[in-house]
Amino acid sequence: MSAPESSSNRRMTNFSAEEKTIIIDGLSQHGARLYGPQSGNTGKADKTRIYAEITTQVNVLGVAEREPKHIRKKIYDLRRQVKDKLVAMRKHATGTGRGPATRITLTPEEMVVARFLDRELVEGLEGLDSGEQPLRTGAGFAYQVENGILEGSVNFYESLPIQNNPPVLLWIFENATIARCFPNGTPTCVGQYAGRCTLYENGTLRLNNLRFADEGNYTMNAQYLITSVTKKSTYGLRIYTVLSSPALRSNGTSNSLISGTYLSLYCEADSLNITTYTFYRDGKNICSEPHVTCQDSYLYFQPITGSDSGNFTCTIQNPVSSNTSNTLHLNVSVPVSDVKLASNATGLVWPVIDVVSLTCSAHGTRVTYSWSLQGAPLPQKPQYYLRANNTVLTIFPITANDNGTFTCTASNWINNETSNGVIFNLAFPVSDVKLASNATGLVWLGIDVVSLTCSAHGTGVTYSWSLQGAPLSQKPQYYLSANNTVLTIFPITANDNGTFTCTASNWINNETSNGVTFNLAFPVSDVKLASNATGLVWLGKDVVSLTCSAHGTGVTYSWSLQGAPLSQKPQYYLSANNTILTIFPITANDNGTFTCTASNWINNETSNGVTFNLASPTPCPISLGLGGGEVAGIVIGVVVGIAIIGVIVFFILKTTKKPNLGTKNENSNVPPPHIYSTIISGTENRDIYYNLEPSTWKR
Repeated sequence: MSAPESSSNRRMTNFSAEEKTIIIDGLSQHGARLYGPQSGNTGKADKTRIYAEITTQVNVLGVAEREPKHIRKKIYDLRRQVKDKLVAMRKHATGTGRGPATRITLTPEEMVVARFLDRELVEGLEGLDSGEQPLRTGAGFAYQVENGILEGSVNFYESLPIQNNPPVLLWIFENATIARCFPNGTPTCVGQYAGRCTLYENGTLRLNNLRFADEGNYTMNAQYLITSVTKKSTYGLRIYTVLSSPALRSNGTSNSLISGTYLSLYCEADSLNITTYTFYRDGKNICSEPHVTCQDSYLYFQPITGSDSGNFTCTIQNPVSSNTSNTLHLNVSVPVSDVKLASNATGLVWPVIDVVSLTCSAHGTRVTYSWSLQGAPLPQKPQYYLRANNTVLTIFPITANDNGTFTCTASNWINNETSNGVIFNLAFPVSDVKLASNATGLVWLGIDVVSLTCSAHGTGVTYSWSLQGAPLSQKPQYYLSANNTVLTIFPITANDNGTFTCTASNWINNETSNGVTFNLAFPVSDVKLASNATGLVWLGKDVVSLTCSAHGTGVTYSWSLQGAPLSQKPQYYLSANNTILTIFPITANDNGTFTCTASNWINNETSNGVTFNLASPTPCPISLGLGGGEVAGIVIGVVVGIAIIGVIVFFILKTTKKPNLGTKNENSNVPPPHIYSTIISGTENRDIYYNLEPSTWKR
C-alpha cells in the first residue's frame, strides 16, 4: 500500500456549505483588520494568527485538513466573485450593460464579502450605498452575524426609509413573528420576546436579557405598500458568555525540564463557548513554531527545546470577550554536548617566546568549565590565566612542563563531557650536541672516506661546521647531507689535519659539539740510508751499521743487496723495527750496494744505495839476509809465539764476557768499532797489522 498523499500534493476537497459559513463568519469578525480600513495597522503576525484561528474552526468540522493558505485562497475567490457581480450590477444600473435589463442580487454571504471590497464598487448601488454601514440595508436581502453576551443586549441595525411611505415591518425568528410594526402603528414585541425586545421605526431590533435559546437566524421583512418594494435582511445571532481567566497547567512533575522531553500544556477553562485558544511564550505566539502543536486547549512540545525556557500563558477568546491565564514559568536546560577545545597555536610553540591560548566551547545550559593537564586538574601556576568564565586558558610563558595533553570539561546539573585533547608542539632548546666519526684509527690520505655525524637534542635545529675554529670552507671534497648533519670527506688530505666541530642552533640557543681530529696516515717520503763507515772497511775486522730513516705513517722497512732481498745470514743483525742493519763480520760477499725500502698502505719508497769500501789485509815478505836455517828458526819461533798468543787469547776469552752478537737489538747488539793500533814490534815499516782485540773488550 502506498503512503497517503500529503495535503500539499493532492487536490483539496471542495469547501462544504458549513465550512463556507464559518469562513464568512470569520470574515465578518475580522474583515476590517484583514481588508478594511484597519488593515494598514494590522501586522503580518496578527493577520497570520487570524487566518490560523479561522483554519482551526474550519478543521473542527473534519471535512478536510485545511491550511491557512487554503482559507486565504477561498476568501480571495469569494471576493473576486462578488467583485465581478458588483461590476455587472453597476453596468445595469447605469444602462451600460448589453441585452435586456437583469435583476442581479447578492446572497447574504456575498453581502458580507462586499463590505470589504473597494468602496467605489458599491457606491450608488441600491441597498449598498448606505454610508458607514452599507450592508445594514438589503439590496434584495442582507445577512449579518451578530454576537451577543449572555444576559446582555444586541442590536440588529436597520435604516429603512419611512417618510411618506412607511412599510409593513415584521421580524421573524424560527418561523415565528417576534416583533411587528404597521404603517402609522406602534412597534410591538410579541411572544417570548414581549418585554425583552424593542423595535424601532427604522427597522432596528434590540434584544435584551439574552439567553442561549435566542441563538439562531432573525429575518426582517419590509413591504412598501405604495411602491410594492420588498426589502429583506437576515441576521445570525450567536450567544456567548464573558470568559473568566483560565488556568495554565503542565503535565510535567517539575518546571525544571531537560531539553528533548515531550511535554504538554493544558489551558483549563470553565466555559464551553470558547472559540480560540492561543498559547504565548514571553508574549509571543508559540503555536506557529515547528516543534509545537496547538490543538484546542492543549499545547504539545515534540519535544521541548532549550529555546523554550520562559514564561508561558494561554489566552481564550470568543467574539465577545477574551481572558488570559496565569503565568507558567518553564526552565528548560540543555545537556552538555559537543565540547570542543581549540588552540591558537598551529605549528611549533617556542618556550619563553610564544603566548598560546586554548578556547573551550560547548552546547548546554548554564555550563561551567574546568581544565586538566595529563588527566590531572590544572595546577595553579602564575603562567596560567583563565578568563571568559573559564572558557579561555592563556599560557605565558610556556615551558617544557607544559608538554602534555590539555583537556577541558564542561558540566551542568544534567551531565558533563570532556573535550578533545590538545598537545602543543613544543620547541626545545639545543642541547647534548655530539660529533662522532666513522674513523676509529688511522685515516689514510687519499684512500679513506671519512664521515662526521653531528647530533643534537632540540627543535628546529640547524647545523654549521668549523675546522680549527673557522667556518668550514667550501671544497669539492666536502659533502654535506641534506640537513647538514653529516659531513663526508673524500679524498681526505693533509689540509684536513685539524679539529672539526659542528654547531647546532635554533631560535632559542646554540651549542658547539666536541672536537674531532683525524689520526692522519701520511705516505712514505724522504727515505734515507746512512752508514757508520766513512772510510775503508776491513774484511773480517770492522763492524758496520746501516740506518734507514723515512717520513710517513705505519712505515715498515725491508732491505736489499744489489737489488735482491737481503738474504738471512748469521752476520746480519736487524734491529726490532728493521731500521738498523748491523754486519759483523763483514765479508767479501758484502761487496755490493745496500738499499732499504720504506712502505705503508699508501706507497713505498727505496732509499739511496750504500756501498762499503772494503779492504782486506795483505801479508808482506820479510828479508833479513838470513840463511835458510835461520829463517826456518825464525818461522818456527813466530809460529810458537803466535800459538802462545792464541793460548793467552783463549784464556782471556774464557774469563771475559763477550758481547752478544746474535741479538738484533739496535742499541746493544752492534759491536763497537775495532781498534787497529797494535803493531808488532820490529814491523812498523812493514804494514803488518794485527787486530788483537776490540777496544772495549775487557780482559
